[in-house]
Amino acid sequence: MMNGSTRAVTATAVLLVSFWVTSCAVPAPPVAYPEITFSHLPPIRLNVAEVEIVENYVPPLHAPHVEHQFPLTPLSAMRQWAIDRIQAAGETRHGRVIIEDARVVAVPLKVRKGLRGLLYKEQGVRYDAALEARVEVRAERGYRDSFATARVVRSRTMPEEMTLAERDRLFFEMTEEMIKELNSVLEANIRQHMRKDLL
Repeated sequence: MMNGSTRAVTATAVLLVSFWVTSCAVPAPPVAYPEITFSHLPPIRLNVAEVEIVENYVPPLHAPHVEHQFPLTPLSAMRQWAIDRIQAAGETRHGRVIIEDARVVAVPLKVRKGLRGLLYKEQGVRYDAALEARVEVRAERGYRDSFATARVVRSRTMPEEMTLAERDRLFFEMTEEMIKELNSVLEANIRQHMRKDLL
């Protein structure tokens, strides 16, 4: 049977343990990633009265797709690219930026199991990503006058014991690398295949 002094010491110990557990459970503050924009670049001016952004790709929001878990989703980056780079500068006709693909799929990789697995730090998952977009000009009657497309793909692997913060950093880097490459490739294709519709 505990006396009053023992009960007081026990209660104090429980409070200290509870405080320690609560302190350790506080989540780390979210990382603020830099904004990715292309507003510092000159716009690509199309001879159209308006530019419409069409999102043909709809994220499934379930495995094996993981793009919705990105700090900046590829779809959002592509939408921002269209806003920053493609500008209506004419009086007639219709321009469109069509987002055809913005997927990222997680592919589990084979790793060693049991005691042997403890000796190796292996890549546990591969992320396969693809961005695809098309820019086009349509006449008032609806037929297509000119267009240009670009597709960018990337694959990155992640170690088994990567933290959530490290995973988010990898995801952000993937989006950044891909949208920058898409910008370069698509602009080059627009200038090559849509010359007559540029101002």
